[in-house]
Amino acid sequence: MPSHIANFDFSALDLFWQVVDLLKQGGEPDSALWDKLFACPGYAALTASEFTTEFFQAEWRLAFHPDQDQERMARQEAGKDRFLRHYLRVSELRSELGQYVAELKENNVVAEEARRLAVEWLPAGDYSYYPPVSFVIFDLDGRGYNPVTLDLLATKELAEGMTLFLAHEFHHYYLLPQMKYRACQMPEELQDLWWVISQIHLEGIADTVNRLPLIDAGSPRVRGYLQAVEQVPDYLRQLEQGLQELRRNPERVAEIVRQLRQTLPQAGHPVGFYIARVILRAFGKERLIATTTDPFVFLTTYLEASDQLGSVPELTRPSIQSLAALIDRCI
Repeated sequence: MPSHIANFDFSALDLFWQVVDLLKQGGEPDSALWDKLFACPGYAALTASEFTTEFFQAEWRLAFHPDQDQERMARQEAGKDRFLRHYLRVSELRSELGQYVAELKENNVVAEEARRLAVEWLPAGDYSYYPPVSFVIFDLDGRGYNPVTLDLLATKELAEGMTLFLAHEFHHYYLLPQMKYRACQMPEELQDLWWVISQIHLEGIADTVNRLPLIDAGSPRVRGYLQAVEQVPDYLRQLEQGLQELRRNPERVAEIVRQLRQTLPQAGHPVGFYIARVILRAFGKERLIATTTDPFVFLTTYLEASDQLGSVPELTRPSIQSLAALIDRCI
């Protein structure tokens, strides 16, 4: 299979290392180099959404510039800066990462298998094409943006899990254009609440793509994740209380939704997976797939599934219905 078919983009990596080398020498990349780096597809997607160019510039200066030695040591001793730890580790593994890029350029099996796995959990449609994938350095994670944006070290450390990781992000990429609601449609006071609901929905179903096979195989890699899933009912009860309070005191919307966002475990992954698994157990795969484009169908199907299994759900229909009505009025 020709290497271009996988649609992998590595254009940001050489530019990233140019920035690192300049900073380590005590220099400062000029605006042309910064602009060229942040115009690369992956960084363009990241900085159009949740990051800023200033964030990356400041974090990379902290990690690599000799003038930042004292501050860097203080941050390391405090142990609170995961981005700093990540960037320092990337630098330490530079040679290995270079070899890994060479391997990725020659291996397209992972992309085809990831596409196949993602499509198994999507509604009927045309998924014959590969999503574009951009490899960058940003965090030990990935994003299902356009393009799918993957941290190079994250994909390397996943090793045999790379296919599942990519399948999770492919699922996001294929599904997002089909969603009934868009975050940009939400008024500012509801953005945090919408983030909570959409994260639970999108990550819950996408996690069935990459977490379920590991769980079924008894992989030790998901032990901590499963512990988080066991705690999900506590958060769902908190969500129910928040939604009830929102109905009683709509003037407290900012305070209520901020709390719900701040306490959402792991950006919604275990919460959504818990709900998706209940639906799977009660109704099977096709019924879960039928919930993929609408978060309120996802939540109400969870209530039906709980009834089917004879369990008491932590959420209630009035709360979900009032939330859906609130969102529908605002878009």
